[in-house]
Amino acid sequence: MSLRILAVSVFLPKPLGSHGGCRAFWELSGELVRAGHRLSYLTCYPPFLPVDPSCFGGSARRCDMGGWELVKVRVPFGGSLGRLAWAQRTGPSWWQQFIELGQSAGAAAFFASFSMAAAAAGCRLAKRSGPFDVVYVQNEYAAWAGRYIANRCGTPLVIRLLGTFLKDMMQQPLWRLRYLPAWQGMVTRCDRLVITDDGTGGDQVARRLAVPSERVRFWRSGVRDDLYRPDLDRCELRRRLGLPQDRRVLLYLGRLGYHDNFKRTDRLIRLAAALRKRRGDLLLVLAGPGRDLELLRQEAGRLGVGDYVHFVGGVSYEDVPLWYNAADVYVQLFDLSNWSNTLTEAMAAHLPVVVRRDQSTQGVLESGVEALLVEADNVEEQVGAIEAILDDPRLARDLGEGAGRWVARHCGTWADRAKREVAMIESLVGQRQRTADSSDESLTGERLIDGRFIPSRRRADSEVVGRSSHFNQAVR
Repeated sequence: MSLRILAVSVFLPKPLGSHGGCRAFWELSGELVRAGHRLSYLTCYPPFLPVDPSCFGGSARRCDMGGWELVKVRVPFGGSLGRLAWAQRTGPSWWQQFIELGQSAGAAAFFASFSMAAAAAGCRLAKRSGPFDVVYVQNEYAAWAGRYIANRCGTPLVIRLLGTFLKDMMQQPLWRLRYLPAWQGMVTRCDRLVITDDGTGGDQVARRLAVPSERVRFWRSGVRDDLYRPDLDRCELRRRLGLPQDRRVLLYLGRLGYHDNFKRTDRLIRLAAALRKRRGDLLLVLAGPGRDLELLRQEAGRLGVGDYVHFVGGVSYEDVPLWYNAADVYVQLFDLSNWSNTLTEAMAAHLPVVVRRDQSTQGVLESGVEALLVEADNVEEQVGAIEAILDDPRLARDLGEGAGRWVARHCGTWADRAKREVAMIESLVGQRQRTADSSDESLTGERLIDGRFIPSRRRADSEVVGRSSHFNQAVR
């Protein structure tokens, strides 16, 4: 069974690297193509996230991605609204609150603008090339557009969310107004809601928003199987990556963020400043893109650790294993959830990990066995944890091995994760085809036939009956 699938997202479908993008869908797209399905990926241009889209054909409307099609739709005022939604909150607290309101307004406006543009573009694709068998939405900003296209085509809708930040935000006043796209992505009617199990409590949020449990799939992400490379020579690796041989390397790999961003890379720079007072043989390596890069450079200079922090920029997908195997410790101190793809990758590479103790790691990882858990703002505890690893080779080895065993027990590969989702999509379409009848032709009573949307028979009959009743009443 070869399916025609339309994916809708504001993210570029590529692993995080010098060009940004979303690793989860990149893996899924490859598996869909290998399974013989035809995929069209509809996204926005300019991109919502501040990344370089040059590897996707620049401003070209259509690109061949090697077995599937990338279609870009221009969103009215998309660039301006995206910049407003991702504006930096700096300055006095009152000004930061004002910027936060602007961010919420920009996100909501972009949500509405993208929904209309993507819905129209998706329907044009369906009319030109034939109906889709399933609509797959990747992130909350595409939920409304996906729902509209699925309604018009009479096909199942799958919504895929990469975790959520709503669990704590739901306690704030006017949270539905302030975080409109986030909760709409949860409650938009769909056949399957797939939420990443990343420690942000997406399953709990879905229950609080009364999402039917039979629709929800709460799954952990996969992990690469080429990360642990004990055969590589560390000296050669460091020479290749431009790292000094006489420094102990603390690594963070991922998107960078300042104090108003939950990535909180500024904490790592303050940690580097504290470590420099104790020892001079360390180098903090920050590998990843981010809109806050210049602010973080300024922070490092202000604290006097400009030569103690190495900003790498984006890292290519192929080079990711090299950075893990060249480092001595992986460190991560996020605000929201510390169960990230890169944390899992570092553990899979048998790299000792120092990570914040929060709801995503507490009770999941055993401190001292699989990682060292620390408090977010307790710099002394963080310094002690890192020095313990660096000064005790046996502890470092035991933590790395414990981390690797944890990943082997609890995480499958990205290929396994993608196959699981492909099987879900195929099963969903098969169920819809087996149970289809005149009463289930479409949620809106319309079907796409020969490039035209026409009313289903049941709707047409009801309209005739309605018109006849009205005519009879008029005659009387």
